[in-house]
Amino acid sequence: MTKEGCENKSASLTKEFYWIGLNDLETEGRWVWVNNQTLNETGVQFWYKRESEQSEPDNWKEEDPSGENCACVDLKISHIWYDVSCKRNIKFICEKKNKHTFPFLDDKEL
Repeated sequence: MTKEGCENKSASLTKEFYWIGLNDLETEGRWVWVNNQTLNETGVQFWYKRESEQSEPDNWKEEDPSGENCACVDLKISHIWYDVSCKRNIKFICEKKNKHTFPFLDDKEL
């Protein structure tokens, strides 16, 4: 889904998992947001960490032979991220611009 397509939709938070607009479809391991900013540029990561197995992103191929190339968030368990198959039919979360503008006070008005 494109950033523009996502901005025109709304999501209700009623299920567990939601797409967050992050994928490594072009290059495995290079995670990119829908606005083309890389995950490394943002410095924010909430991947699920396992103690005894490989942590996320793990590109598990049991469900989908092409791997797990899209990221989702689990809102029921501490907002952690998983990489999952992009073919999964789950809801998504969008960043939307604020339609309302608020006047800011100028220093001279104080």
